[in-house]
Amino acid sequence: MDDIAFGYDVGYDQNQIFQYTSWMGVFCQQDPSDAFAIQDMLWRVKPDLIIEIGSNTGGGAIFYATFMKVYNPNGKIVTLDVKEISNWNVRNSERCVGCVLATEHPWWGDGMIHFIKGRVTDKAIQDRIEKEFASKAKTVLVIEDASHRY
Repeated sequence: MDDIAFGYDVGYDQNQIFQYTSWMGVFCQQDPSDAFAIQDMLWRVKPDLIIEIGSNTGGGAIFYATFMKVYNPNGKIVTLDVKEISNWNVRNSERCVGCVLATEHPWWGDGMIHFIKGRVTDKAIQDRIEKEFASKAKTVLVIEDASHRY
């Protein structure tokens, strides 16, 4: 079984199949197996604050908001990246026909999702997140998806 899972993972990554994935019309670039596990964790933990480190296209924040809106419509998602929301792999964007960046989705501006440009290691960024979001949350979940160093 491990060989099958490993083969899937290698094939998925090497063929950049993540370029085909979307959520509600937004580039998501998320392995479906990971997405299934993440939604299960969100539903079980029900955090009222999700801190996503590594925004990329912003699709992850839209994905998390889908579940948070059901269990806590007043929850917050802070998505943090050193770069603005973008489709960094334009060469493959035609693989996701009709997809848009999260900033073009109506949920991006509805008050649940907050984008912060900066490094998670920057003390000023940490202080801002603590003051504006974490200090007001009961349950916080951090999803690190920036380093990709496994």
